[in-house]
Amino acid sequence: MSNGLDVFDEVADRDEQPPRRSRKKLWIIIAIVVVVVIAAIGFGAAQELGYGFYSDYSGSGAGDLLFQVNSGDTVRDIAANMQQAGIVASSTAFVRAARDNAGVADVQPGYYVLDKQMSGAAAAAKLVLPSSRVGELQVEAGWQLQDTTSTTGKVTKGLLSHIASATCATLNGQSTCLSTTDLQNAIQNTNPAALGVPDWAASALTDVDPTHRLEGLVPQGIYQLKPGETAVQTIKRLLSQADTALQGDGLPSTIQQSSGFSAYQILTIASIIQREAGTQADMPKVARVLYNRLALPMNLQLDSTVDYALDRPMVATSPADRPGAGPYDTYDNAGLPPTPISSPSTVAIQAAMNPTPGPWLYFVVCQKDLSSCFATTFPQHEANVQIAHNNGVF
Repeated sequence: MSNGLDVFDEVADRDEQPPRRSRKKLWIIIAIVVVVVIAAIGFGAAQELGYGFYSDYSGSGAGDLLFQVNSGDTVRDIAANMQQAGIVASSTAFVRAARDNAGVADVQPGYYVLDKQMSGAAAAAKLVLPSSRVGELQVEAGWQLQDTTSTTGKVTKGLLSHIASATCATLNGQSTCLSTTDLQNAIQNTNPAALGVPDWAASALTDVDPTHRLEGLVPQGIYQLKPGETAVQTIKRLLSQADTALQGDGLPSTIQQSSGFSAYQILTIASIIQREAGTQADMPKVARVLYNRLALPMNLQLDSTVDYALDRPMVATSPADRPGAGPYDTYDNAGLPPTPISSPSTVAIQAAMNPTPGPWLYFVVCQKDLSSCFATTFPQHEANVQIAHNNGVF
């Protein structure tokens, strides 16, 4: 027996279920979308892996272009940057060529001279050529800013000469080389802050002779310069990298609490250690001698600082020589010289930060392996000097 509601229930059930034709259309649309998405993903993957169609120029291109490989770049990063720079037609063209050129994976950060509109294969081949790499500067420990001349007349290139060489490249027939004069003029005529001198060093350079202004601020290491930049831009780029290197070596940016010396003073001490110590193993003990003398106070009495001012690398000095060194005469002037005297190594910086505990006040390179003898009294030091003479060290 009906209760009078069955008809409405049946109608309601029919309304809630979509017609079969509508459901069929919905599934067709979903299937089409899925196919399109899969196809797009597959096409993208094929492009990434170098399969299927991709754009590629033919030939070796024309028109020099300076290209930068950044630290941490992968082959695909390099490829994408090349495409954006107009070197290759597509990143895929380079990625595919790189699979056949093992040297691409070993390319180091820096600047390279390539060409516009190169084929992927040509770009990969030129990128790995040593002649394509430009702007690399390798700074060695102990270098000075200026060239030095020995008593025999031998000239040793200084940091400025090496910087000038590193700026050289030929772009579209034009040389990018800066001269040492360009660099010297930039240093002497530009405010240190505009040159990129870090804040922790800038205040110490206020009264420094501009010729020595940047001494020691570029430690041993590898730097990337960009050929074609001005002298000021080049120095600023170099000092930015150098400051990062110094902080990585542990140089503090403020007064070191344990020693009471500023970062610039510690850098100066490190530069002296670099020039005075015969071996890296002796550097922390040489540092202790310097700190002990400064604490007494006792003049440092170092030939290296005098030689620095007189442009005579590592020559024993006489009383007659020393006044000519001015503030770098540590025989007659108390305390540290006004600037560092060389580019220090990481070992020298860390020795200046962490000197070996000990009472020594004297040292001399005394052994044929260039290791030093240390002493607490002058008579002991004189005996060590005799050992050095007996060993033919000097």
